[in-house]
Amino acid sequence: MDMAHIPQAQAAPRLRIRIARTEEQIQQAVAVRYQAYAEKLTGLASDVAIKEDLDRTVDPVILLAEDADTSQIIATARLNSGPGVREMLAQIDLPPYYAGDRLGYFSRMAAVGSPVSKKIARGLLHKALLQICIAKQVDRMLLLVGNVRSKLYMPWGFLPVFPEDSLLHPEIVHGRPVNLFQLETRRAEAKALELGGPLYEFLFRTYHDEIEVFNSLSSVPSRTRRSDSQHPLRAIEMIEAHAAMAGPLPLRRSLL
Repeated sequence: MDMAHIPQAQAAPRLRIRIARTEEQIQQAVAVRYQAYAEKLTGLASDVAIKEDLDRTVDPVILLAEDADTSQIIATARLNSGPGVREMLAQIDLPPYYAGDRLGYFSRMAAVGSPVSKKIARGLLHKALLQICIAKQVDRMLLLVGNVRSKLYMPWGFLPVFPEDSLLHPEIVHGRPVNLFQLETRRAEAKALELGGPLYEFLFRTYHDEIEVFNSLSSVPSRTRRSDSQHPLRAIEMIEAHAAMAGPLPLRRSLL
């Protein structure tokens, strides 16, 4: 990648990724969802204008990406897990080989700000979600998404469960047309290692102290520690990793 073509990288904010633990923080996440949807998906903005049941039920984890200098929340995502996920998706006839899997439901990824800031925040949120799934022994993350937004998730290894032209209209997404995507988290590291390159380095070799969801695990000696979150290469690394994952479809499929 030609670094001369990403002048915004050095201006990217320093971020913190943490879990929303207070009502105020959850409401900040809701506000970011609404702003992001209103900018790009105006027809869906009303769906996310208020706090939802899944913000307080089905073992929710709401992640926030916060500007470390201004404390402004610029991105958010949510993971629900546990037995309630199957009940929540009861309208969908899941493949029989999912029967023994512990499932997570990933939703409400939203980001605001500059394109570079949003890309970096989404990347760190994806990494944090994967770490949480591994810690909670979630075998698969499931995602209901429309065709347009699916392009945000396929580079990270999410693949459609059903044929791409199969549309679902479950009540959980207000009956809107979507497809079901999945990421097999239990095999993510092995497959990323097979692929190699920036994806494996970013997800499994680089220690990001911006991700504060596991503060008790403050030191992981076997992995590369990059503690200077102000270093301009941080933004460049994120963009390189994203570009590497956005290759031809066969390469993306090799992630799983």
